Amino acid sequence: MGTTQSNNLAQTPDNTPIADKNTGRVNFIWNQWFTNVQIKLNTITAAIIALSKNATAGFLASDGAGGIYSRTLVAGTNVTITNPTGAGGNPTISASGGGGSSTLGINLQSVTAYTITLTDPAYFIDFTSTAPTVTVPLYATVAIPIGSVIYLGGRATNINVSGVSGNTIYNATSSPRSSSSSQVGRLINVANDVWYLDGDVTYLSYSPSVAYWRVYVNDTDTTGQTVSIAECQFRAIPGGASLCTGGTASASSIYSSTYAASYAFDNDASTFWASLGIVPQWLEYQLTASSPVREVMIQARPSNTYGQSPANFNIQSSPDGVTWITQWTVTGSTGWAAGEIRIFTKP
Repeated sequence: MGTTQSNNLAQTPDNTPIADKNTGRVNFIWNQWFTNVQIKLNTITAAIIALSKNATAGFLASDGAGGIYSRTLVAGTNVTITNPTGAGGNPTISASGGGGSSTLGINLQSVTAYTITLTDPAYFIDFTSTAPTVTVPLYATVAIPIGSVIYLGGRATNINVSGVSGNTIYNATSSPRSSSSSQVGRLINVANDVWYLDGDVTYLSYSPSVAYWRVYVNDTDTTGQTVSIAECQFRAIPGGASLCTGGTASASSIYSSTYAASYAFDNDASTFWASLGIVPQWLEYQLTASSPVREVMIQARPSNTYGQSPANFNIQSSPDGVTWITQWTVTGSTGWAAGEIRIFTKP
C-alpha cells in the first residue's frame, strides 16, 4: 500500500515505518509530518503566551473531536481568533482594550483591619489609617490564583501583615521603617495558602482572636518558688497598647487579698500579684473583646524576692476560659532584677 501525505495533522503517514530499517533514520515522510506538528505546536504556544498577557483573553478548551484537534483556542473579552483549531492554517489572534495593561488600580483604605479580597491583585492597596493590620485569608475562603502579586502601601504609618491558621507566610522583610516614613510591600502567592512577603512592611505571626489569655508559669527564676508579677500586659501587636483595660483578672491562687491578681494589671509597679503555692501557677486576664495577642510584657516585683519572677512559662489562649491552647513558650528567662521589665514576642 502506498503512502499518503496531508497537512491535516490528525492523519499520520499510512503504513510507513517511522525509521528506515537499513539506516535507522526517521523516514522523510514522518520527518515532514513531525515538522508540521512542531510548527503547529509553536504557533499554539505563542498564542497561549499572547493570551496570558490579557487577563480576560481566553483559554484552551476541548471541542470533543479527539486527536490533534482536541484542543481549541477560545476567545475571551476584547480578543478575536481566526482559525482557532489550526486546521486551516496558523491561528490569528488580535486583541483590543486594556486587558493587557500593567497599570494597577488604587484601592484607598482608611480602615485599621483589612482582609485581602479576590480583586486585590489588580490593585495597589493604599492605607491612610494608622498601623493597619492586613489579613491573608485561606484559599478555601478566597481563591486567589497562584502567581498573584498584591501591593501594599502606607502613608506615614506601619503596615502589619498576618495570615490565618493554615497559612504559611515566608517573611523576607527587613526591619520596618519608622512610623514617620511611608511603607511599601508586596505579597506573592506561590501556592495555595503559601505566600512570600517582602518590602518594608511588618510581618505579624498568626494569633487567634479570643477573649481569654494567661501566663502559665512552670518555674520561677529561683527554682520552685511561689510566683510574683508586678505588672503584665497582653498586646495585639509588638509595641502596641495593653489590651488589659476594663476586663477581669484572675489567678490560680493568691497569697492574700493584698496580692490579688488585679494588682498585676493596675499600672502600678509598687503592687503585685503573688501566688499562695509554688509553681505551676497561672495569671489570667479576660479581655472586654476578643483579640489576638502577639506580645506580653512582664515586670518583676520591686522587692528583693524578684526570684519569684517567671523563668519558664507558656502564653496560652482560650475561647471560653476552660479549654486552653499554648500559643508560644518561653524558657530560660532567668536573672531578673527588682522592677525589671521584659518583653516576650510571639515567634
